[in-house]
Amino acid sequence: MGDEGTRGEEALDGRLRTIVAELRTLEIDATAEHRPSSTIDPPPRHPSMVDALLADLESSVGSRFSVERTLGEGGMGVVHLARQVSLGRRVAIKTLRDEIQGTGPIQKVLQEAWITGFLEHPNIVPVYDIARGDDGRPVIVLKRIEGDPFDRLLEDPERVRRAHRPDDVFEWSLRVVIQVCQALAHAHRNGIVHRDVKAENVMVGAHGEVYLLDWGIAVATRDDGTGRFPLAREATSVAGTPCYMAPEMLGGEKPRLGPWTDVYLVGAMLFEVCTGQVPHQGKTLVEIIQSVLKSPPAIPRGAEVPDELAAIIRRAMDPDPEARFENAEQVRLALEGFLRHRGSRQLAERADEAAVAMNAALTEDPDAAELAFAEARFGYRAALELWSENDEARVRLRETTEAMVVAALDREDPETAARLAAAAEGLDPALRLRVTAARDAAAKKRRELAALADDLDEDRGRRTRAFLALILCVVWVAVPLISTHYVSEAGQARNLFGFSFAMVVVTGGLLAWARESMTATRINRTLSLGLLGTLTTQLVLTLIAWHADLPGALIRSLWMVLYMVSALWASAAVSYALLPAALGYGVAAAVSALYPHLISLCMAGANIVLMVNLLAANRALSIVRDGVERVRQRRSGEPPG
Repeated sequence: MGDEGTRGEEALDGRLRTIVAELRTLEIDATAEHRPSSTIDPPPRHPSMVDALLADLESSVGSRFSVERTLGEGGMGVVHLARQVSLGRRVAIKTLRDEIQGTGPIQKVLQEAWITGFLEHPNIVPVYDIARGDDGRPVIVLKRIEGDPFDRLLEDPERVRRAHRPDDVFEWSLRVVIQVCQALAHAHRNGIVHRDVKAENVMVGAHGEVYLLDWGIAVATRDDGTGRFPLAREATSVAGTPCYMAPEMLGGEKPRLGPWTDVYLVGAMLFEVCTGQVPHQGKTLVEIIQSVLKSPPAIPRGAEVPDELAAIIRRAMDPDPEARFENAEQVRLALEGFLRHRGSRQLAERADEAAVAMNAALTEDPDAAELAFAEARFGYRAALELWSENDEARVRLRETTEAMVVAALDREDPETAARLAAAAEGLDPALRLRVTAARDAAAKKRRELAALADDLDEDRGRRTRAFLALILCVVWVAVPLISTHYVSEAGQARNLFGFSFAMVVVTGGLLAWARESMTATRINRTLSLGLLGTLTTQLVLTLIAWHADLPGALIRSLWMVLYMVSALWASAAVSYALLPAALGYGVAAAVSALYPHLISLCMAGANIVLMVNLLAANRALSIVRDGVERVRQRRSGEPPG
């Protein structure tokens, strides 16, 4: 390993000496301080072609354009703002500086114009025309761009916020780089390599439009046969901006330039966007070139560069061209993916805040917890929709949902728990079983309550009760009145026993006939059993009184006492609305004891009170039930049934 490392260092040193020697031929002192952001631009090849290239140009632009003022000056050229007379629009006119002489600069200006005009794309400045000026040198007519260089905007985030109002300046900067990738992808498809991609050569217009400028050292990867484009296979000299350069841009006998070279430069620009520093630094050009040869540079400590984006930068700036992204389009797709992932993570982080609020409110304020959960769930789902592989968001969504499910189960709300569990993915199987068990238990309880409600429904069998009460009461009213005229005192006990027996048989028959209705609810069963019990007790009591040879009036007085007791029991067991009947029998028993000869009238009167009381109570129960149901329907918004 030691020998291999030594040989590697020696190879680097030899390569460095070759590069320094070549720079001297370009009259560049590599050992002195050098502005690393300045482009090294070697002289053009085949300068003898210039005369032929100029021959096809129009002779003059003076009559067609009115120059207004100077917009800027570069190393060789100057750009003026002018008015195009024929269209009445303002354009930019690029010419050579007066002191720049020779065919080389003319050829470079023409080649840049031809390449730029050849690459029609929304992210490349349109070239309107090429003509000859009054001095015979070329004049390039371009679209006028109003905006700021990207490097100036990177240094002044507040200017970005004022001019473009982005929600996130960092994301905005990455989207500028994405548009640069679009311009490069178009150029690569057309066989052109830019070679000088950097923030300084990117213009951002007033409306956010992005242009990749300065195609002055661009080369073609294929020969179109016109001789207009410099060829990559002939680019053996050092060219480009030192602080961004890819290793293959340092020249050599076998040029290795291609789309991968621009991929490296895009990575270098991303390095600057993320760290605020250029990738290759040094006090002298030699130190900068050493950094280029040792690519890729390490991301500075303290620079908060997400791991995914750092991996994109390292791959784009790999010293081995074959290890880089294949083209600028792949870089664009990688950046688009990173932004989706970043946006997904940001949505998940905001959802985390809502989840924290939800957990804090779970025990104290379930309503607030429900609102916070809805916000958290929406955020996590939005994060997953943006990036389906965001496992952290998926796990947090599951954990948050499980917390809400457990809280719903703890407050005995299995329906809410089941609703949340049904919409959740990856829920703990044990918790899902717990939800199922709780819902089944709640359903069973609801069925039991519904059965109990049906059993307690006072309205069921109301008509049957009224019908039976009417028949029995008519009999009870009629028999005492008839017995006054047709039954002698001597045979009253026997006849009363027969009447009691007949009442048991008739009542039993009627209840058997109406058994479906009279056994459907508790009140009906209670009344049926109470009635049969009272009549059976009356039969037994009459039999005992008959054998004891008690007078008929006393027996019927005892009946009324029995009826009073039964009515009191019914009042307590069924409804206090039956108290009037109990009172009626009590009064009748007392009066008949004082005036035995009025026993039949007293019994008939008490039975009439019972009949009226039963019918009134039955109707009252129905009215109350109907009123309660109407109130419930109004409150719940249900249509009346």
